[in-house]
Amino acid sequence: RQTALNETETRFKVLADNAPALVWMAGTDGQLNYFNKVWLDFTGRNLEQEVGGEWVQAIHPDDALHANQVFQRALLAREPFHVDYRLRRGDGQYRWMAFNGVPRNDAQGVFAGFIGSGIDITERKLAEVRMQLMASVFTHAGEGILITDANNHVLRVNRSFTRITGYAPEEVIGKTPAVLSSGNQDAAFYRAMWNSLKHHGAWQGEIWNRRKNGQVYPEWLTITAVKDGAEEITHYVATMADITERKMAEEEIKQLAFYDPLTQLPNRRLLMDRLNQGITSANRHQRRGALLYLDLDNFKDLNDTLGHDRGDQL
Repeated sequence: RQTALNETETRFKVLADNAPALVWMAGTDGQLNYFNKVWLDFTGRNLEQEVGGEWVQAIHPDDALHANQVFQRALLAREPFHVDYRLRRGDGQYRWMAFNGVPRNDAQGVFAGFIGSGIDITERKLAEVRMQLMASVFTHAGEGILITDANNHVLRVNRSFTRITGYAPEEVIGKTPAVLSSGNQDAAFYRAMWNSLKHHGAWQGEIWNRRKNGQVYPEWLTITAVKDGAEEITHYVATMADITERKMAEEEIKQLAFYDPLTQLPNRRLLMDRLNQGITSANRHQRRGALLYLDLDNFKDLNDTLGHDRGDQL
């Protein structure tokens, strides 16, 4: 029996040392008494050090309490467990590990402790963090975001999309963005847009869309085509910003630049601008242009005698 037991233990250690995971065993007291070669290579310590408890010091301080609680509950209940925690590698770097443990019994079926394994899941954890970050950015972005499939059917929209357009997610998911069309852009405009997406993978520009309440508004739209490894388009991601206030500011600046603030009549700057446009157009089409100049005689005398209010009226 002892010989058979030794052979079994030898086979187990050979298998454990060549397993692609950190393998460990614990006795009925919960103390770990075996670590395979992969574990020792990972931590950079020998078997005596780990059995002596040094591995506990390698658990990240923020994870130690939780890891111990999970293990102690499983030990008392003698049931399988799973726990993720960070373990310090031999080079000093903490790595996220996923540990599983199951109860083991001796030849007589008596509880003899636990056996378990651990695998490095750091990349998965980092991917989860990145996904959470992207989800947070998507949800809380100030710009409206709309995601469609390759056939241009809406899959997801964020809160800002609802704020800008007035459409709740369930009102647009499954439909195409045409629901936002204002009719202000002609077919040539959309042909140029899709041509840019097809050849360059992106398009951006100013567009007029319609809110749910029927109001037409200007927005700055950016569309990006998402491709897979075979360079096939799988999704489109659109970001939109309401530029109503910017357009109003531009109009106000234009009004101040080209119109007299008192009379609201075009000023000299607008006259020169239109005159230059007229000359350019005449040259391009080989035509002539005419300029008519009207003068108000003695206008200064009118201001001086009857007052500027009468002059403004005239």
